[in-house]
Amino acid sequence: MNFALECNFYHPSQSLILDLTDKNWRKVFTEDDLEGRRVTSNTKKTSVGVYQYAKAVKIDDPSTEHLKVWMSRELQNIAHLFFKSRSFNIAEMPETDQQYIPFGFFNTIFVGSVVEQDMFKDGFNLIFFPCYSTETSSEANANAINSSRQLSSITAINKRKMDRRGDTIYKYGGRELGCCEVAAANDPTKMFRDCSLKMPLVSRDMLLQLTYDLSLLHNSHVIRFSITGGNASLLDINIPAEYITRVGKTDPLEFPHSDAKLVSMLLPLFTLAYNGKKIIDETVELLDSVSRPITTSTGGEHWCLPGNFLPTPSTSSGSTSPSK
Repeated sequence: MNFALECNFYHPSQSLILDLTDKNWRKVFTEDDLEGRRVTSNTKKTSVGVYQYAKAVKIDDPSTEHLKVWMSRELQNIAHLFFKSRSFNIAEMPETDQQYIPFGFFNTIFVGSVVEQDMFKDGFNLIFFPCYSTETSSEANANAINSSRQLSSITAINKRKMDRRGDTIYKYGGRELGCCEVAAANDPTKMFRDCSLKMPLVSRDMLLQLTYDLSLLHNSHVIRFSITGGNASLLDINIPAEYITRVGKTDPLEFPHSDAKLVSMLLPLFTLAYNGKKIIDETVELLDSVSRPITTSTGGEHWCLPGNFLPTPSTSSGSTSPSK
């Protein structure tokens, strides 16, 4: 800062730029200082440097510094994937492996938070040793699909319909706050079916389950991590005004494929995971501040918004296509 203030001409330092090749810095730093900065700057760009940096992260209290523990552990896990060949081809991995190995940090970031216990109850203890779980059902979506069931009278009671499943469901107590959906290949058909049809409905059902009070209606958010073909996006779902559910999506971020790209491509993905956690944390804080009102049941419908539209099979022509 002092050097920048002394400059009579514009210098990159005035834009907070430290160019280690600039000889002006020899008047400010010793050669040892410059060499130390060069070493630190360069070694972190490789998998070995990232691994060493992650091991050296100072953690005073692991029981409270959850983000530091998460970052240190996940940096080591991912750097380890690049040790052998200095490259990594995520496209060769099946969906389950992608979810729990390279993209596992989208789930492990919740370890130690209030979301942890319910989130990992479906066999998701692979954080400590490999143990893979199957797709998880959304209770919010199941309740919405079966809300029209009634006691047998003239007709027999309908069988309970299957709900839509996600690869991971993020829960806080009995409330669902989001999900994660993984598709190993970049399959446009699967993307339309799952990402554009199935998961928006599931996400809206989750949001309707949360918004039991007017103060929650336009302030609550649920999230979804969408991982497709080695690329990840964060979706933020909320009802900003009136009755329309808005789905906002970030541009896809690619998982690193080479040692040279490890840091530059991994840090945005870590930030994406943190942003998703922050949205959930804010919703949890809001839910904890609003008591659930005592109301008269109306049969399971949302107190002010209609449920998702569920097309029924047409029986007039024998066709199995949905009716309009």
